[in-house]
Amino acid sequence: MNKTVLIMALCFIFPIVIKASESNKSSSSRPSFIGVRSFSLGVGNLSRFDGKIQVDEDGNTNSMEFLPFISTSFYYDLHPRWSVNPEFIIAVPEKGRDRKIKKNQFYLLGHMAYRILDQTQLRLGAGLSFYRISSDGGTQRLRNGPDYVDFPMPEISNVATNFIITPSVEHLVLVMEQPISFKFQGYIYNLLESEARAFAYTFSAHYHFKSVDWGRHVQR
Repeated sequence: MNKTVLIMALCFIFPIVIKASESNKSSSSRPSFIGVRSFSLGVGNLSRFDGKIQVDEDGNTNSMEFLPFISTSFYYDLHPRWSVNPEFIIAVPEKGRDRKIKKNQFYLLGHMAYRILDQTQLRLGAGLSFYRISSDGGTQRLRNGPDYVDFPMPEISNVATNFIITPSVEHLVLVMEQPISFKFQGYIYNLLESEARAFAYTFSAHYHFKSVDWGRHVQR
């Protein structure tokens, strides 16, 4: 896991190091397309593991869920068609079936993006999923046969960490002359383990704080 964290840290630091080293050179010594294209803030909805999570005592499982999140990312061009896109996502805190249980979902991701059309890019990345569950202690009333029993709940906090693969597609449009991109992104857990493999996905919109035109350097 330490190696995985190191790889993800390098994915975030690499564009910054390149930018810093370039600042010591004259602007004419590098191609004009290299550099930070934009910084973005996004909002969206996360849905995880459809049909795999039991949601009540009758054995029913989850369907598409509503879990809003916010994200931040920047886009660093390495080539007219290629860029690096580090991204951080944090979902709105959740409550468990018992209100004493709290859940938090975070993602730390790094993507390589390829522009297939002037304003559309395909991205493939990898990263870490952090899922934190905490309990304030106390008891939880659960069904035990025909009756209900109060079971003790420990006061704990645990974080589950998973390495994930993240394919996505993103399209940029102008909304009232403001650059907004829309993105669909998948999250593949345990890619090489057929029994443990699971999926999540997000739909999101992102506002870009620097003027962007993803097709401006593409050779036609």
